[in-house]
Amino acid sequence: MASSSDEDFGDDSDYRRPQTPTRKPPARSAKQKKPVRQTRSNARNYREPSDDESDGSASGADSVAEQTPHIEVGDRKRKRAASNCQDVRRTKRTLRSAGSPTTPEQSRKRSSPVKRKTPTNHRSVRHAAIRSQTACNLAGHWASLPYLVWRSVFDEIASPLRDLSAHDEIKSEATRTLLASARSSKILAEPALTALYQAPPLMLCSTHQLLHTLMTPPDSTMFNYRPKVEVLRIEVEQTLSKKNLGTYLNLKELIQYLPRLKHIDLYTALDAKPWRQLDQSVRWKYSPEMFNALQSMPPMGNPDLRDEGLTYLPLESWSWSARLIPAAWSMDEIRSIHSSQSFQSLRKITFINFQVPSVTSKIKDPIAIAAMDNPVIRDFASTILLLPKLEHLVLVASTVANGSLLEQLPRNLKHFELINCWDVEADHMVDFLRDRGHSLKSIVLNHCQSLSLQFLPILGSACPNLEEIHVNTKYFRHHEFYNDDQPFWDVFLEPGQIPTWPTTLRCIDMKHLQFNEAHVAAHNFCKSLETSATRLLHLRKLAIDIKLKCDLNTRTLLRNYWTKRLQTIFKRPLVVPASVADATRLAHQLEQKAVLEPGRRKSLKACSTPMRRSIRLAEISSPDVTQDEASNTSGREVSRRGQVRKEARRLGNESHDADDEGEDELSAELYTDPLKVDPAAVQRLCDVVEVQLDNSRAVEEQFVLADIRGGPESEEEEEEDHDWNGQDEDFDI
Repeated sequence: MASSSDEDFGDDSDYRRPQTPTRKPPARSAKQKKPVRQTRSNARNYREPSDDESDGSASGADSVAEQTPHIEVGDRKRKRAASNCQDVRRTKRTLRSAGSPTTPEQSRKRSSPVKRKTPTNHRSVRHAAIRSQTACNLAGHWASLPYLVWRSVFDEIASPLRDLSAHDEIKSEATRTLLASARSSKILAEPALTALYQAPPLMLCSTHQLLHTLMTPPDSTMFNYRPKVEVLRIEVEQTLSKKNLGTYLNLKELIQYLPRLKHIDLYTALDAKPWRQLDQSVRWKYSPEMFNALQSMPPMGNPDLRDEGLTYLPLESWSWSARLIPAAWSMDEIRSIHSSQSFQSLRKITFINFQVPSVTSKIKDPIAIAAMDNPVIRDFASTILLLPKLEHLVLVASTVANGSLLEQLPRNLKHFELINCWDVEADHMVDFLRDRGHSLKSIVLNHCQSLSLQFLPILGSACPNLEEIHVNTKYFRHHEFYNDDQPFWDVFLEPGQIPTWPTTLRCIDMKHLQFNEAHVAAHNFCKSLETSATRLLHLRKLAIDIKLKCDLNTRTLLRNYWTKRLQTIFKRPLVVPASVADATRLAHQLEQKAVLEPGRRKSLKACSTPMRRSIRLAEISSPDVTQDEASNTSGREVSRRGQVRKEARRLGNESHDADDEGEDELSAELYTDPLKVDPAAVQRLCDVVEVQLDNSRAVEEQFVLADIRGGPESEEEEEEDHDWNGQDEDFDI
């Protein structure tokens, strides 16, 4: 039933006026009665009819724009007034868009950019903002650089993605850098994405996203992503054992889209340091379907071309974890997999957590233990021998690695790694290197609790092609609350065992060498490097970390002598341009003239003799002279040295009066000048020379000052604290 006010709207009797005003302006075809009283609602909703809608009416949009009232807020709340003003401005913009002409002032306002907040949490808006950044802010003619140059640059940026020891923050930063570079310019898009997809960082969501990208036909994408993936490194517990959007990741389906896949590493965090949860199992296991997928690859990674014939995927590296092998499998299944075409091309293989049966048994008879373990070791070695192209063997946290296994390994190995293997001793390494070390190019021996350095005397003759040697004798506890990380060897290195070094060495990296009280052996170890310096012409990195538990005087002598001497012999000198060198030399001369005045130089020289506590330190740091030079020494110098020896005896440093002949020879040599080196006996080709000698204990986690003080943020806070004057009234008295 029509209301009483319907007749006011003219002949359009079908129109019904809304009972309550709406927030949206009415349609153009609507006809409204001019309100008697101006309110906020009718100011927003009412407009005069245009020429097309009613006869004899003026330009409705103009009249509405001119007659729009100015609403006074008065004493109302500010919040409500601001919202109402926004509604009025929104109504004006809506009415103007309906066809009202704009004044020059209004057009000038509309032409000015309107600043709006971009909703950064909206994915489409973020992607649009990223796509709008088409210019790359790089100086120079970077656009003319070839593809291979950019590829090498981005490969260097993506190197943390291929490093298992890299932190997650570093990997995330590398990923963000590659993505930002790919979005910045079309020239950088393909090399940056190629470096990223070569070894993609895969987690639960990113793995499913990668599968979705690979399933997309290459015709509908900018690049063909399928042949870019070469390394597939997946953490099974966080990625393969959990569902994403209600489904598990189908590894077989993922592999069939990767025609150039070469390296597969399916690992779990339980297989990493400190290797104390070796008995714990995981849910995900190897499946026969995954290995069948390696033997039935479609051409070019395109499942639509299966009718043209299937091929196999030639792998170059694979990692076996014993906790991922199904319980029903035996060595026969592993041998059958190694005999397949995909594994016949393997060059590197890793075995993690493979144990012998005697580990869980209570038998103590050595003969019974050998009868129990030898068949398992023989079967394990037979699986390795089935790989004809194998060059790199890695054994991690496995008791199956012992002297019996080393005797059965192939003879063409080029890289050999033992990590946290407890049963390998120095005698086993001596036999292995003499028999199979002629082809080795790199040796890694880390955290092996029974292995000492007594194999070093035969290293030079047994491994003539060795280029890298890495040794880390820091050990891990088998139980979290037991101190069972002590070494199993009796002597780390005898004083008479002089190491020999192959002439082809490029890197010597030895950390946490626990010489303990054998400071003479440590001296002979460093002396062997000095005598072999002229033959180590390919050496570019020398990093040695020695741990000594001898008295302070001997340890300080060794540190001051060998740290400076090895730096002098091996460190490559810094070549400074001539102009910079001249400027530096001139600045140094001016500084000496300004600081050391003629009347002050004599006083500084007279005060150079240390007193009290400094006498003991001066004895440690100052070189002594030989017996031939004693006749030329002044009486004052002889008296000073007598005071030094007297002060040293008073402080309890009795090392000078030791009766050990070897220690006397050591002290006599250490008192010579460490910087006095024969120019014909130096190498000076190493870019990195790090020599450290202290008495710190090798622990699982070494905390530094940044960990205690809270990192660099706390240092910035201390710098900003201008109120503290450096004194504490509670402790400074």
